[in-house]
Amino acid sequence: MGRNCDVYKAPLNCLTTKDGHDYTAFKNRTESGKQCQYWSTTSPQSHSCNPEEPGNYCRNLWGSGECSSKAAPWCFTTNHKKRWEYCKIPFCKGKGKFATNFRYTYFEIKTLLSSDVVN
Repeated sequence: MGRNCDVYKAPLNCLTTKDGHDYTAFKNRTESGKQCQYWSTTSPQSHSCNPEEPGNYCRNLWGSGECSSKAAPWCFTTNHKKRWEYCKIPFCKGKGKFATNFRYTYFEIKTLLSSDVVN
């Protein structure tokens, strides 16, 4: 008997839009290489952004004030001298090829993450 494969919506490790609001992958360093601060912590950078955002990943959050939308994914840094910085995330190959509601199998995810990113 055939075995069913679970379908998983994988976060793409590339941008599908210029502002990156749909970016949910795992880059956690800024364009200059600084480590991103966890969104749930307020040290060394004090902030009032969404503490429920998991991890210390680059994001372009919807919000207001200092947490408002920026031009691209960004994060607060763990560097005392640099409050926040943009993250360098490549665009996905093939304009319009991906949509945020696509669903992929495990094998398709491996292929996408390893080959569908341009530098």
